[in-house]
Amino acid sequence: MARSASASTSNGMSELVHADIFFFITTIAVVILTAGLLILGIYVWKIVRDTREIVSRVKDMSAEVEQDFEALRHDIRDEGHKAKLVVDMVLGLLLRKSRSLVRKGKTSAKQSEGEN
Repeated sequence: MARSASASTSNGMSELVHADIFFFITTIAVVILTAGLLILGIYVWKIVRDTREIVSRVKDMSAEVEQDFEALRHDIRDEGHKAKLVVDMVLGLLLRKSRSLVRKGKTSAKQSEGEN
């Protein structure tokens, strides 16, 4: 019986040693995992901060671009009126010349018919 008591004691001690080793390894794994997640969180936080800054700059620039397009549309509208006047003037001159050429062509055609 002494042997069986001694065997169960060493078997119980062996189980405690195995449990201690398991908890030691688990603790180290949890510490490493926590450190990794902390480092990952820091990088994610920096990315989010940079993204906020970029979005803020894009908003500012889009407001400036919008103002530039408003000014451009206003300038085009003003210049468009000027260009329309120039085009109307040129077309008016061309139409007058073409009318006068048509009239001359009709009168010369009438004169040539009268001669025949």
